Amino acid sequence: MVTVRADQLGQPLVRARSGRQSARPVALRVGFPLLLVSALPFVALGVAAVALPVHRWARYTGPWPRMSDGMTGYPLLGLGLLLLAGVYLVLAVLAYQRRGWARIAVVTLTAVFDVALVMVLLADTPRAGWLVFGAAVVLCSLAGVVLCYQPEVDLYVGEA
Repeated sequence: MVTVRADQLGQPLVRARSGRQSARPVALRVGFPLLLVSALPFVALGVAAVALPVHRWARYTGPWPRMSDGMTGYPLLGLGLLLLAGVYLVLAVLAYQRRGWARIAVVTLTAVFDVALVMVLLADTPRAGWLVFGAAVVLCSLAGVVLCYQPEVDLYVGEA
């Protein structure tokens, strides 16, 4: 009987071609784009609120939030959404680059995004297309969080 030692305890079994650093886990490579998907509705709405006049896009989204057309509330809301989405995207990239604190921030902002998206979708009369789109975004973001917290990703981030 021959025994072969697979690897030392606590060391990942997958190594990069160079042999020095472990390869990025598949769960992290698949989960990262899913996390980016959760920021897309906020980027799109932010750009629409800043760049387009209200009367051009309000018929697609409905009257929420209730502000008159002459107020500066929509552009300010759009800038806030763009700022939040930009911070989220920067933190997602940092989490992809093995920053543990950024992973925690991304999960927190993902929860904020998902709750805000569900609240906005349910605040007005239900529209099937928006509900399906919102559900797809929420499912992608939750799947991304689950994939980015797999045990092999924890080992990979812990090596840094």
